[in-house]
Amino acid sequence: MSEKTDIGIIGLGTMGQSLARCFAEKEMRVVVYNPPVKEEDSTLETFIANYDGDFVGTRDLSVFIELLDRPRIVHLMIKSGKPVDDYIELLIPLLDEDDIIVDGGNSHFIDTQKRQTYLRKKGIHYVGMGISGRKSKDSSGPSLMPGGPEEAKSWIIKLYSPIATKSKHTVIHWMGPQGTGHFAKMVHNGIQYAEMQLLAEACTFLRGLDLSYAQIASIFGEWNQSIIGSYLMQISSKILNRKEGELYFIDMLEDKVSQSGTGKWMVETAIDLGVSIPSIATAVDIRFQSLKKHKRKIISDLTKNNKSIKSTKKAKEIEEIKNAILSSRILIYSQAIDLLKAANDTYGWKMPIPQLLNSWKEGSVIRSNILENIETSVSSVETTEFLANSPVKRLLKESMPALTKTLMLSVQHGLAVPVMSASFQYYSLLSSKNLNLGLLQAQRDYFGAHGYERLDSTDGQLDYSDWNE
Repeated sequence: MSEKTDIGIIGLGTMGQSLARCFAEKEMRVVVYNPPVKEEDSTLETFIANYDGDFVGTRDLSVFIELLDRPRIVHLMIKSGKPVDDYIELLIPLLDEDDIIVDGGNSHFIDTQKRQTYLRKKGIHYVGMGISGRKSKDSSGPSLMPGGPEEAKSWIIKLYSPIATKSKHTVIHWMGPQGTGHFAKMVHNGIQYAEMQLLAEACTFLRGLDLSYAQIASIFGEWNQSIIGSYLMQISSKILNRKEGELYFIDMLEDKVSQSGTGKWMVETAIDLGVSIPSIATAVDIRFQSLKKHKRKIISDLTKNNKSIKSTKKAKEIEEIKNAILSSRILIYSQAIDLLKAANDTYGWKMPIPQLLNSWKEGSVIRSNILENIETSVSSVETTEFLANSPVKRLLKESMPALTKTLMLSVQHGLAVPVMSASFQYYSLLSSKNLNLGLLQAQRDYFGAHGYERLDSTDGQLDYSDWNE
């Protein structure tokens, strides 16, 4: 048997190849295996031939395992769901006690917990690892969010730290036990859904000002140097500038987008935990609505809204949409942070939220300039309420008027900016001392005898009325 390897990677899709290269660049020896799929017969050989590094490739899973140093660390980069379960069953008879399986795909955190319980009985440690970003000219490496059995922690941190993207601090942080790693990635992806939609809405508004895609690309490029700069804004600027012949590339794409599941899971989890995440839920909902192209055409033809804003103050309105993005982004993070806190409280976890935010600052798809301020506010000891802490409190006070004005113009001219609207309503609700919900209590008691809570109650019990009197 040849020299042992440091890590084994199963799955040579784009992310799997990127991860293998990251390890090899840190002078680690990597054994790779690609699930046998007929049309991908040459994937393994092509990867070994095309990339420099100390790679060993094999089509034999038992040889793959024998090539690994102990404790064996097998990293799965395959489709979530049944394929993960299938490979776990293939690996179990080949692994020994204290070996580690790392699931680097977008698995549901509940599935991860079930697999951990199952494998613990067999003496195998199972780690769910959220991974965002990949090796590219825009990033030195991925953002990593591992979580699972404490026994695996030191091995995982030691092996993966060299490949984690670097900032002022270590950016691979142990999320905690059970499904925390995949929970953190689920929340990351929910933020990503809302951030992507937010930029599409900014584009909608700027198109309403009769700006070309090239002009919007230039504006995004300028904004990217400001507090609202982000990786998603950077790539959006490049996308909007792209042409094929005389046509803008963006005009050649269908006006619809699907969703992979993580956004839906986050909405479902928020409902289960009683947390309001309207901006993220709206971003998921839009993807479903976008697929109803026929219905959208019928309604659009009926309404014939004027989508053009005839303005003599374009510079002012461009600055306002910039600040509308800022306030919306802060409110999106507020919702995500509330969900992370609720999960910690409900499941007894101790996910380190400031460190998680820190790990997103570089390498991740949602890396942005505002994250420094977000992390500072979460770490603040002023209050336990994120939105009431500096510097977020100041930034919101300065930017909310612009969000209000942007929404007023959008409604007036029929421009769809649903995530901005949901963010505004979320903040409006939080800042309202009285929502007249006593009426709802009384309604529920009237038709269903559900009772109501009175302000003058001394025993904390529900009261009821006989509405037939």
